[in-house]
Amino acid sequence: MSQTISLKKKSLRNIHILLEGLSLKGAVSRARTKLDQKVLDAFKEVGEEERSLIEEYDGTILENGQVKFPLDEGTKISSKKVAYEKADKELFEESVIIPEHTEGQFERLLNTLNDYDQELSGNNASAYDELLDALEALNMSEGE
Repeated sequence: MSQTISLKKKSLRNIHILLEGLSLKGAVSRARTKLDQKVLDAFKEVGEEERSLIEEYDGTILENGQVKFPLDEGTKISSKKVAYEKADKELFEESVIIPEHTEGQFERLLNTLNDYDQELSGNNASAYDELLDALEALNMSEGE
């Protein structure tokens, strides 16, 4: 039976960076690579969703990557920018569901990451924590 994990969209980039940097071998390395590809695909999809939101609120992406929104007539504010920022925040609070690629993939990752003895800090530590929470949630749901 295929399992799934749930990850917040706002954490996908950091989880990708964490997975990419882990030093693993054998079957666990393959399991990590398969998960990382799914995380990266989801991250790219979020980028597309974000670009769609920018267009929906009449924003323009400038060459430097910044987004510009039209100002309300006669003012120095943009109600479209305010609405976009609210929608963008909601987008990144959503979760994506990532399916297991091969049977036992998530269990192998969980066991290895629980025993991972390399030092992690900053964004990697936060990504590690969220990823482990998602993997541990599988064991809790199996016990129900």
